[in-house]
Amino acid sequence: MGLAVGPQRPAELLAKECAKNDFKGIIKYVKYRGMAFLDVPFNLTNTFKILDKEFPDSKFILTIKDSPEDWYITNTSYHSKLFANGNLPTKSDLKKATYVYPGWMWEMNRLIYKTPEDDIYNKKILMQQYNDYNKSVIEYFKNKPGKLLVVNLAYKDALFRIRNFLNFN
Repeated sequence: MGLAVGPQRPAELLAKECAKNDFKGIIKYVKYRGMAFLDVPFNLTNTFKILDKEFPDSKFILTIKDSPEDWYITNTSYHSKLFANGNLPTKSDLKKATYVYPGWMWEMNRLIYKTPEDDIYNKKILMQQYNDYNKSVIEYFKNKPGKLLVVNLAYKDALFRIRNFLNFN
């Protein structure tokens, strides 16, 4: 759609700082790296709030699935393919994964998922976290009309809705 999307890897390297509520790096990154951003660390609990305050004219898009179970299946399938030859990844698999750098996936798992180390993809816990996160985003923006679009990318009108939200008609 013509947006300059910030490179993902430098942003991912800022995730630990954001998780510790140190947002200096991500604010600098956003100022100089593009107009659109996605995934970690932008989807961490407080990052969107800080960026909304720092960049008051910004807009946010929350992508959702049909259900928490759909999200869980997509997430675990993706991780299984990337890190465990099609099986649900273990702690050992994530520690050995070389995505970003060796062990980064395990570090992110611990920062993002509040699951037991012996059950890192606990379905019930992760689906509740998915629900809680989505509710927190929607609640945060409820009195900020025009700032948040909630969209399911599987729907045929998703691109139209995104273009309309961003005034790309």
